Amino acid sequence: MIKVVARSRVKPDKVSEYKALAARLVVVTRKDKGCISYSLYQDVHDEFMFSFIEEWHDGDSLAAHLQSKHFNAIVPLLNELREGETETHVYREVR
Repeated sequence: MIKVVARSRVKPDKVSEYKALAARLVVVTRKDKGCISYSLYQDVHDEFMFSFIEEWHDGDSLAAHLQSKHFNAIVPLLNELREGETETHVYREVR
């Protein structure tokens, strides 16, 4: 199992727009083959910090998601609403 945490700071005047676009990405991504869970979270101490927390069956499923039409259409739009770079961490489950 693969878990991804992608953390970003959103421009203060773009939070509503970011949430709306991210919601579209969440809905379509949850239908991707190999997606176990895919959600957006807002930091309870910093209203401009958001994290996508994802769970995938395997690396191939994640790779397919990163090449998907919806990912490549929506993520560039999200990037325009962010401050700085997204910090992404990919984890493999330890058994």
